[in-house]
This record gives sequence, C-alpha cells and structure tokens, in this order.
Amino acid sequence: MGTVFNVIIAIFAFSFVVFFHELCHYAMARALKIKAKEFAVGFGKSLVVYQKGKFHFLPNKKNKPYDLEEISFHLKVLPFGGYVKFDRPKIVDKKVDIGDNWVNVHPFKRILILLAGPLGNLVLGLLIFFMFFDQHMAIGPHNEIQKITESSYAEEIGLQKGDIIIGINGSKDFELKDVKKGLKQDEFCIAYERNGNAKEFCEIQKETKKLLGVTMGVSTGVFIWEGAKLYVDLLETYSKSFINIIFHLDIKSMSGPVGIIDAVQESVPVLNEFLIMMISINVALGIANLLFPLSITDGGRIISDIICLIRRKKQISTKYLDAISTLLIISLFLSTTFLDLQRLFEKIGWFG
Repeated sequence: MGTVFNVIIAIFAFSFVVFFHELCHYAMARALKIKAKEFAVGFGKSLVVYQKGKFHFLPNKKNKPYDLEEISFHLKVLPFGGYVKFDRPKIVDKKVDIGDNWVNVHPFKRILILLAGPLGNLVLGLLIFFMFFDQHMAIGPHNEIQKITESSYAEEIGLQKGDIIIGINGSKDFELKDVKKGLKQDEFCIAYERNGNAKEFCEIQKETKKLLGVTMGVSTGVFIWEGAKLYVDLLETYSKSFINIIFHLDIKSMSGPVGIIDAVQESVPVLNEFLIMMISINVALGIANLLFPLSITDGGRIISDIICLIRRKKQISTKYLDAISTLLIISLFLSTTFLDLQRLFEKIGWFG
C-alpha cells in the first residue's frame, strides 16, 4: 500500500513540474497579450477538458463540446509531458490549415514565451532548493544553532539549540564549508558558547563524518548569497553532465518518465530526499529544454527565432528538421522507457 501511495505522489509531483513549465509559457503569453488555444498536461486522449467554468469528461474527438476558438485546459491520459497550443488545425477546402497565430507573433516575443518554461522550472528548483538549504542555514543570530538533526553527530557530542559556534579546528574565522572540511580531518574540534560560557569538544575520529547535523543562523543576505552560489554550482554541474551525455550519446545514463517516477517514489518517505529529487527534476527539465539541440524543443525553437530576428523574417521553415526531431524524441522515449523498465525489473528481481 505504501509503495502504491508513493507512486501516486511521484506521478502527481512529476505532473506538477510539467504543469508549472507549461503554465510559465502560458503566463508569459498572457502577459504579452498573445492568445493561446489549448493548454494541456500530458499527451494522448483528453480525460478532462475545462473551459469557461464547465468540465467536459472524455470529450468526443469528432464533435468537441467546447469552443475551439477559445482557450481550453486539458488533462491527458499520459501525464508525461505537456504543451501550450497557439493554433488549432482546421480542415479548409479538404486541406489541413494549421493556422498562423504563432507565425504572426514577433520572434522576440516568441523567444520570451519559449524561455519562460525552462526558466520557470529553474526558478521553482531554486525555491525548493532554499527549502532544502534551510536544513543547513536559517536566518537568525550569526552562527547560533537553530536546529539539531535527530540522531546526528551534533546530538551525539552534546550540542544544543541556542549554542553559538565560535571556532572549528582552532579557527575562529570559518564558514559552513569549513565545518564540512573539519569533519574530514583526523581530529575534529568545535568551540562553542552556551549561556555565556565558552566550551570546546575535540575528538580523534575513528571514521570521518559527512555532516555535523546542525542548522546555523546567518543574516538574510548571507542566506540568499550562499544558497544562490550553491545553486549556480548545481546548474553548472547538471549542464556539463547533460552536454557530456548528449555528446557521447550515452543513453544508458538517461532516465525517461518511468525511471524518474521510480526515483521520486523511492524518495517520498524522506522529506529531504524528496526535495532533492524535485530540485533535480526541475533543473534537469529546465536545462534539457534549453540545451537539447532539436528543433521542437524550447532551446531549438529559440535558436530558430534568433535566426528569424537576424534575417528579419517572421518564420523560417523547419518542417524537415521537426520531422527528424520528432522521430528522435520518440526513439529516445522508447529507448529510455525500455532501459527504465529493465532496471526496474532487475531491482524487483524479475530478471534473477
């Protein structure tokens, strides 16, 4: 029962990240007064459609019970993606007319709309990151312990909430990273002040500790600055890893929706692990959409619109590139899903 619940939470969490990505596209379009026709989470058949205060369940594909000229919001059967449509295809004189609303939007505005989705995910990742970062630093008196993690090394050596750390391994000028460095030394010493009395604890470590297990007080500025620096480092690491995977076509290092949901459901029972996973998904989705060199991704379409700006054209033809990109995306989806299922079956013992 617990695993089923975790999977449901994981699917909901993954769908929310996708929803937020598309919502940022839609919100930017609204801000630029550009009318969207369809907002969808997922792919395939629509389970529910919402328009003008009415819900339509399992709408008929041929005789749609909603106005095609107005925005409609869709929840699809496969919650592994999403999109915002600015044109709905129509049959005119027995030919398919895909519409020209999007084409008539200025390329610079299109770039802003395309950027909004990935950047929205990166901002959401940053907000969640600060929720996680709050486990290590909190706004409060400088270097005062705000919280001690249960069963941590700090609790083991007798540190208490309200203690003020005044030195690490003999140094009174230290930062959070120096605490981690100190824990990696053969001998660890921490000087602190409790109720105005100076105390010190030193121990020759049989094995080095990874974390002290305290949340330290810092100023608002330091909290934001240190958190932002760590987040930028995280973005740099993910970007380099993604470029390396794409450059070497290392499909085995990728995960599709099945692998992502499995990783999220495993993290659900532990809040910190769940927050880290949500940060990872947002960062990965934001970076992949910006850096994946395909014409149908946000990054690829941004490049097309930059070329439009340079050449002073409304649109450049990417029909053949789009077809190739779509085939590559489908192939990648099928490959990663196969590998994800293989890893999942091996984990549960179906393959010995």
